[in-house]
Amino acid sequence: MEKHDGRKVNRREFLKTAAMAAAGASTVSIVKAESVRGTGANSMIQFGFIGCGGRGNGDAVGFVRTGQCKIVAVSDWFEDRAKAAQRRFKVDPSRCFVGEDGWKKVLDLKDVDAIIQTTPPGFRPKHFVGAVDAGKHVFMEKPVAVDTWGCRQVLEAGEKAKAKKLSVMVGMQHHHDNEYIAAQKKVAEGAIGTIVQGRAVYTFGPFHVGERAPDPLTKDWMVRHWYCFRWLSGDFIAEQNVHCFGVLNWFIGGHPIRCAGYGGRKIRTMHGDIFDHFNLAFEYPGPVHLTYLSGQVMRETPGVQRELYGTKGSYYSPGTIKGQGGEWHAEPGGNQYEDFVSSLKSGELLAEARRGAEGAFTAILGRTAGYTGKEAVWEEVWKANERLEERPYPPIESSPRA
Repeated sequence: MEKHDGRKVNRREFLKTAAMAAAGASTVSIVKAESVRGTGANSMIQFGFIGCGGRGNGDAVGFVRTGQCKIVAVSDWFEDRAKAAQRRFKVDPSRCFVGEDGWKKVLDLKDVDAIIQTTPPGFRPKHFVGAVDAGKHVFMEKPVAVDTWGCRQVLEAGEKAKAKKLSVMVGMQHHHDNEYIAAQKKVAEGAIGTIVQGRAVYTFGPFHVGERAPDPLTKDWMVRHWYCFRWLSGDFIAEQNVHCFGVLNWFIGGHPIRCAGYGGRKIRTMHGDIFDHFNLAFEYPGPVHLTYLSGQVMRETPGVQRELYGTKGSYYSPGTIKGQGGEWHAEPGGNQYEDFVSSLKSGELLAEARRGAEGAFTAILGRTAGYTGKEAVWEEVWKANERLEERPYPPIESSPRA
C-alpha cells in the first residue's frame, strides 16, 4: 500500500454528508434536466454493458425487463464472458469488445445513452470517470471504490456528472426499496426517539474459488477471481457489506467518526489476500455505538440483521418498527432499475455518487481497523488517502488483537 496525494477534492463537502442525512436526506440529490439525449418518453434507452460477469448480467436483465432498455454494446476483460453477453442480448458482433481497454470502445459509441458499469470494483473509479467524461448516464454497482483514492475520484466525477446533467445510480438497492424508504422516514420523524445504539450482523458460509492459483500468479487469474484480491474487491467487507453500511448511515443520519476491532483469515487460506471475518465497533456522532459482526466462516449463519435502538423504540430491517404505539411493518415494493429508467425519462436525474462513496469509505474505515487492530478515525484515514496497487498483498492472517 502507498499514500498518494491524488487530485484535489472538496473534502469539506464530503464530510457535510452527515448534516444532509440528519435533515432527512438519503445522500442523494436530484438534478433537473430540461432534456436528456436519447430518452424521450417513447424511445428505448440504449445501454453499453461493461463487465459481463454474474452480477452484471443480473443488472442488465433487470434493465431489459423494464421494457424500455436495450443493450447495444458489451465489453469484458475475457472473451468468453463478452461473447456470452453479446449472444444473450442479441448485440451486433461488431459491438462486442474484449480486453483490458474494451470499455473505452463502448464509451466511444455515440448512440450509447447510458452505461451499466459492473466490472471488478478496483476498476470502477476510472471507468466512472471515463463514462462521465464521455457524457454517459451511469448505473454502477457497489462498492464504487476499494480505497480512499478511488472514493475521491468518484466524488469528483460525481460533481462533474451533476454539472453535465447526467444521471448516476449506485447499485445499493435498499435505497430504492419501499420497506426501507418508509421505515427510514418514520425513524427520521422520531418513531423510535433518539438513536443511542445499534447492532448489525452480516454472515454467510465459506466462499472458495475451488481451484488453486497458478504459480506465478497472473493478472488474468486475479481479474477472473477478483473477489479474492484486495486491490480488486476491497475485501468482502467493502464488496458485500457496503449494503449494510449504506443502510446504517442513512438511518442513523450520518457516517461514523471512528471504528475499532479486529479480523482475520481462518479458513480462507488457499489463495487471495482478503479476510474471512471482522468484529468491529463503530462510533457515530451522538454518540451512537454500533457493534458489527461479519464473516464468511459459518455454514449455519444468522444472515443479515440490522437493528437500531432508540429512546422510544427500535428498528429492525427491512421495515419493522417497535415502539410505544406497538409494532409497525412497511409495505414491500420498489425497483432500482425502474427508478433509473424513470429518472432518464422524466429528466429528474439521480446523483448517487456521494452516497456510494460514503458507503464505500465506511467499509474502508472498518477494514482499516480490522487489518491493524487499532482504532481508525474517519478524518485521519481520509487524509492518508490510501491507494491499493495492482498486485496481490501478503495475506494478513489476523489483526494484532485477534
